[in-house]
This record gives sequence, structure tokens and C-alpha cells, in this order.
Amino acid sequence: MQENLPYPFRKKPKNELVAQGDAFIDEKISKMIPDLYRAQPEERMSYAGKLKAVGELLPYSKVLTPDVMEFTDDTHVPVFSDAIPVHIAKAAKEHWAEYVAFLKAEKKETILFRKECLDTYANKFKNVVQPILDRIHAIPGAIAVQMGNEAKEKVSQIPGYVETGTRGHVFKIEVGGVPYIMKKFFGDPKVMPVFVESDQVLAHQRSQGIPHTQQLVGYSHDDHTLILSYMNGKEIGNYKSGELDSLPKEHVRNLIDTCMALNDRGLLVDYHYDGGNFLYDKNEGVNFIDPTLSYQGENWSTWINQVRRTLSVRSDGGPKTINNELAKQLGEEMVSILKENYPGRLKEHPQVISALERRI
Repeated sequence: MQENLPYPFRKKPKNELVAQGDAFIDEKISKMIPDLYRAQPEERMSYAGKLKAVGELLPYSKVLTPDVMEFTDDTHVPVFSDAIPVHIAKAAKEHWAEYVAFLKAEKKETILFRKECLDTYANKFKNVVQPILDRIHAIPGAIAVQMGNEAKEKVSQIPGYVETGTRGHVFKIEVGGVPYIMKKFFGDPKVMPVFVESDQVLAHQRSQGIPHTQQLVGYSHDDHTLILSYMNGKEIGNYKSGELDSLPKEHVRNLIDTCMALNDRGLLVDYHYDGGNFLYDKNEGVNFIDPTLSYQGENWSTWINQVRRTLSVRSDGGPKTINNELAKQLGEEMVSILKENYPGRLKEHPQVISALERRI
């Protein structure tokens, strides 16, 4: 009987069930986040509460799929054991019809990608990252949202430490002679990690296979940790004046192609002013890390000039400044490449030309 069922409803091993639940919950959360962004500051706590309620399902995502699902309609609701908290069972039942509809949408590729990431984390990386996680958890305040300087300083002394960002601690690890990036999220374990992990896993899932873009290799919601491919290059914002005064046209062309590929999958690059998510390697060109879901209708036309601005940032020890000559070169070459390779898109957004030709 199982063999005759469509893929989503066949009996599966634990990690595949967890991946199935994760995929559903992440997608559901991603649809709620735009409301959080649009809300007034005083309203955001109510949305955060809603995210928390959905996020609480994550540890129990495997209960959303019973071992045998021999049903043909949305009315079949599983019976949960007494080991499942009452509020979790209640929430799961409320989401059941929506979950079945999600499975019927044939999410096989999504589910198997997540299963592979879960398996890879458990089998390849867990033993490597656990000592780092243990040391982080042993430092008071090291995973708090309002992290003190003392806690941050102690975390920075852990071998492999790279930086502490706004969302988590970043480490460089090595497995089998290959470098990877480990990102450990911090914050309220029932709100911030759910918000960030769901956002980032979904974004990385969409960006799989796009050249010059960091790739997700493994993850664990239990550990609030992602394993990512290691990208070559130096942060754009750390280049000093005179170190990178121009970019080869081929690198600009690859940059445009990458931006368009991300755009087509509902993604953008975090183009914040200091350029922390843009790495430049003189052989490979611009590499992107941390692709982001485009929640508010942004498309390439609304952020391509911000990318130019970020690539033109330079640091000489004081406040970061714009290399105007580089900005001018980038603007001219971006317009030339868009006219040559993406005339249809440029026709839809002619305002991009004037934006790229303006002095920053």
C-alpha cells in the first residue's frame, strides 16, 4: 500500500519526516514575516508571538507526519501520543489541512534537500562543531540578544572564530581538509533562532546552485547552527583606497548574472553599507554570502544601484568612504552589460539607467 502512495505520503525515515515538517513550517513562517516587517514597532511583539507559536512546532515537526499516512483527503487528523504537549498537538491539528495541502503540492525536491542537509550535519559535522558549541554555551550571556563585550571577547578566543554578527557567531572549521563556515545563532531560542533559521534555510535552499553564492551544506534546528560553504575573498568594506580601484568587466558581468539569478528566485543580497556580505577575490570576482528572502516586493531594479554603492566602499581606518571613480566605472559597465544581456528587463525598468549613471 505504501509503495502505491504518492511520494509525500510514503513512510519515511525520521530525518526525512523532520525535513518535511521543517519545510512546511519554514514556508509558513516566511509568509508571516512580511507582516512583521510592515508592522509598526508597537505591533511587532504580537507578530513575534505568532512566530513563536509556529516556531514551537519545530522540535515536534516529526509528529506532523505519522509513520503511515494512508488517507486520501484532508479530514484525516493523526492521533498524538500523550508524550506530545497538549498545546503542540492542538496547534498541529489546527495546521493539519494546510500541511496536507503542502505535501500534495509535491515538495519532493525541497524535502530531500533538507533531509540531505540534516543527515550531513549529523553524520559529518556534529562531532566537529559540538566542542565549539559546548564552549559557547559555557560562556554566560554568549547566546543572549543583548550580548556584553566580555561574553563576546570570550567567544572570540575559541579556535576558528571569525566574527560575531547581528544574528550569530561565525567560525571557520575544517572537515576532511575542506574549509567550511559554521554559524551559531543566538537570541531567544523560541523566537529569534526560529525567525532567522527559517529565513536563512529557505533562502539558501532557493540559492542552491547559483554561482558565486554561498551554499548551505548542513543545518540543525536543535543546535541553531548552519554549515555553509567557505567562500574565497576579502570583505569589500575592508579594502583600502588604492587596493581595488577597478573591477574587470568579466567580474562585473558575473556580478550582474548572479544578481539576476538571485532575483529570479525571490532573493536579494544584503547590501548594507559596510559590504560585509560581499567578498572579492581577484581570481573569482565578487562572491555573495547570506542571500536574503525578498519579502517586500524588492526586485533587482530596486537594489542594483545599492550593490554598486556597497562595492565602492573603502576603509582607510576612519569612517568608510566611497571611491567615486570606481562607482563611476561600475555604473557605466553595469548599464552596458544590462543593455547587452538584459534588454527586456531594462526596458521594464528604464529608471535603472539614470540611477546607475548618477554620482553616488
